[in-house]
Amino acid sequence: MNFIPKHRFQVRRTLTNLSAVAALLFVAKVGVAQNVYAGRVLNITRFTTNASGAVVTIPSGMIALDSPGTINCPGTAGTCTLEVDQHVQVGGSKVPSNQVAICTMVDGGLLPCPILGVVPLSGFWATPGFVQVRSGLALGPHTVQTFVFTSAGADRSHYSVAYRIYKP
Repeated sequence: MNFIPKHRFQVRRTLTNLSAVAALLFVAKVGVAQNVYAGRVLNITRFTTNASGAVVTIPSGMIALDSPGTINCPGTAGTCTLEVDQHVQVGGSKVPSNQVAICTMVDGGLLPCPILGVVPLSGFWATPGFVQVRSGLALGPHTVQTFVFTSAGADRSHYSVAYRIYKP
């Protein structure tokens, strides 16, 4: 009978320790974000999403997540910073080591998009996410679009993309 209370304490202590680690990581991440965006003001946000979660089988290569859209760097002087916050749910890989990346195109040019991991094999899902930033964006309208890349195809479900424009 002593095992059950001890086990519950161990689970509770482990959860507390994990919560503390998560809190430290959050604080560290927010601290970095505050330094990067110090003095900048959020002007515009454009969201695209597949909230229905419909599963779509996608081939290998760069496949569009959303349609091309327009964002605007406002003002009469200066530049903007574009932040793109992306997440996509992928799974159903037929082969191991099927690499996945999320890439954004701005005015016809791709921002750097590193490999984020591998697509899980059939029966499993992963939701990689990535934030891309481009500073020095010129005034005026810009065309943006986000893509998912897989090296061997996959199933795609939920996704969300937030395009944010900051001034200056």
